[in-house]
Amino acid sequence: MVNAASSKKIGIIKRTHPHLDPTQWDFEMFLCVDDMVLWDSEDPRFIKEGHCLLGEPIYRVQKISKSITFRHHSVSPADKTDKRGMLECSPSTLKCKKIIMNVMGGYTVES
Repeated sequence: MVNAASSKKIGIIKRTHPHLDPTQWDFEMFLCVDDMVLWDSEDPRFIKEGHCLLGEPIYRVQKISKSITFRHHSVSPADKTDKRGMLECSPSTLKCKKIIMNVMGGYTVES
């Protein structure tokens, strides 16, 4: 605790990043593992990989690292190597909207 207090006094802690201008960024959405999203059905990845055959483009966030992995809500993989219903993309190429599911299986799009 003493080191943190002393580093604040001498100015080591920076409140802003020197190379990022926060006025140039817009907040899109907050995503966590197991959140549900409605994918853009016009996205070429969605059409190319045959996901349009799975039904409504509702996906669950499965994993977040350098890229975000989504799994179609109706697919239950048998093991970790099963790639059915999986989409992977970087945060900068997201084509989806966060949704909230209700107990009856309906959803509303978060704004």
